[in-house]
Amino acid sequence: MFEQITQVTIKGGYFESAVPLKVFEKRFNVLYGRNGSGKTSISRAIAEFQKPDEEIEDGRQFEVSFDHALGDEDKKRIFVFNEDYVNKKVRLDENADGLGTIVMLGDAADIQGEIDAKTAELNGIMAVFTPLETDHNRYESETDEISPKKRFNDLKTALSDWARKDSEIKGNRRNTSLSEGVVTDIKDSAGEYDPALDIAALQNDFLSAVGVFLAASQGERITWACRLAAQPESLENFRGLLNQRIERPEPTARDRIIVELMTSAADAHYVNEARERFAKDETAYCPLCMREISVEEKDDLLLRIGRLMTDHVKAYRQQLAEMRHKYEDLVTDLTPIGNMFRAEKTAVAGAMAPLNGLLARVRGMIDAKSNNPYGNESYDYDEAALTEQITAYNSALNALKDKVDEYNRSIDERDGKRNELILQNKKVAYYSHKAVFDAYYAAKADSEANAVQYNEKKAAKEACEQVIRDLEQWKKFVNIAQDIINKYLSYVFYDDTRMKLISGDDLYTLQVNGHPIAPNKVSAGERNILGLCYFLASMFEGRERGHEFDEELLVVVDDPISSFDFENKVGVASLIRMVSCDVLEKNTNSKILIMSHDLQTVFNLQKVKAELGIAHPEQVDELADKSIKVVTQKKRNEYKKLLDNIYAFANGDVDGKDISIGKQMRK
Repeated sequence: MFEQITQVTIKGGYFESAVPLKVFEKRFNVLYGRNGSGKTSISRAIAEFQKPDEEIEDGRQFEVSFDHALGDEDKKRIFVFNEDYVNKKVRLDENADGLGTIVMLGDAADIQGEIDAKTAELNGIMAVFTPLETDHNRYESETDEISPKKRFNDLKTALSDWARKDSEIKGNRRNTSLSEGVVTDIKDSAGEYDPALDIAALQNDFLSAVGVFLAASQGERITWACRLAAQPESLENFRGLLNQRIERPEPTARDRIIVELMTSAADAHYVNEARERFAKDETAYCPLCMREISVEEKDDLLLRIGRLMTDHVKAYRQQLAEMRHKYEDLVTDLTPIGNMFRAEKTAVAGAMAPLNGLLARVRGMIDAKSNNPYGNESYDYDEAALTEQITAYNSALNALKDKVDEYNRSIDERDGKRNELILQNKKVAYYSHKAVFDAYYAAKADSEANAVQYNEKKAAKEACEQVIRDLEQWKKFVNIAQDIINKYLSYVFYDDTRMKLISGDDLYTLQVNGHPIAPNKVSAGERNILGLCYFLASMFEGRERGHEFDEELLVVVDDPISSFDFENKVGVASLIRMVSCDVLEKNTNSKILIMSHDLQTVFNLQKVKAELGIAHPEQVDELADKSIKVVTQKKRNEYKKLLDNIYAFANGDVDGKDISIGKQMRK
């Protein structure tokens, strides 16, 4: 993966906005940058990127991305050395002669003894865990008879009718889903089991109640006005008005004909009809004789009829019309009720027909009197029969109203009824399928009992296995840590005893020139050298000898030399050169980035490029103005001049050279 990486983009720290930097184009990359050019931000950004979120205490300070995405496993193979690493990893305790950050307990033989003891303990755990695991797998199966999952599926099948009824009661489109919590709720809602309960009767009562509820719940509230009938008028008032005698006027010979028509029960309506027809302008013919009639004749006829129709007759007819209105047919609109309560609606219609028949006969009497106000006929009707029909009609209306009111109450009260039926449905389901419930809960109890022991032994097994893995890792690393760090220290100082780590009971003690040294006697340069050696050794943590470079690495080192004591720079540069060549030659996918503000250090490290066959090793990458610039190495000319000066001094040319020749020779 790392061989595909060429560029990193960083936002944060020195880089206020996202800046792409091609610092990994080669396998071995050396970056020169003056102090304040952003090298520290690069190393800190990549170091933060490598850490998981749980190790970031105050939130991430950088946004980092590579031109190829890196996963969590890739991040574990990124190593960053900078000042922060030294401050965190190399701590010299002022109260003890040791390094608190490099701790190894025991030696390889002791670790193997612990491994043997833990292995024996693990075998004892496995003797109990294996049968528990077998049962655990059966309990987790979907088909095994002892599995609560199998029993739960059986219960879901048995409760399908409950699910359908529950959704109907609640008005849902889909059947209610069954979960473990729902099943427990059904059982708890059913209450304590009563073996004497009649399950069939319980089911029948429930189904009947659900039917009524669903019929009511599917409709809306009925808005219908029930208007009861009343006695239109007392018989005494009726007789008093209709049996009045209206005195006839004294007519002319022609008027007498009109009066005779008016007083004839059979012909009185002709007068009224003639008055209405001839009052219209378009009437030009007599409807009876079919002869043409002039305007003058129409006016004369209307004048005569009007003269005979006195104000008294007009007032009397108005009274008759008002009374007639009281005897209009009863009309009851039953359409708001829809198709419900057919028997009650039929009864209303059956009572309304004879009542309207009586009313029609009374209206006929009133019409006859109105058409013949001068007649002497007597008018009467059966008041008791009318009252009886009104009572029958009102009784039928009230029966219908009671049904509508009951229906509306069921609508108003359906929320409460719904909750009642939901509980009743749960009780029916539990009592109907109690055996399936019992089988499920028995399997669940057995499974939970197994799970307690299984998880306990599994945790003990995994803890024991983890200890064994840790001991194996320590066994692999204990000698590598001490031996490699001491190897690197001797390489830097070119002396096996100049600085050395000696393993103790709980830590490494530090010796200088074969003698223990107090932490406060260690210089900052020596501390940095120790930190660099520990960093290089930590890259191989957990790997056996001969396999240190098996996995690809992405290594970033910030100013590894310039901050050290001057006399140790050559040794540190040599160490970096050696380790870099091992890392790059033994895994072709690994990459290294070394940054420095010391130009001489950069030129020395450029030699590694030549050894690795990297093209244009004389070119130097410089970080300036938040971008990478490539410059050609020109400083090599200084070496030639230094050699010329030393050669001249050795041949006796000391003019002005005696003061600086020592420093030039060291360079």
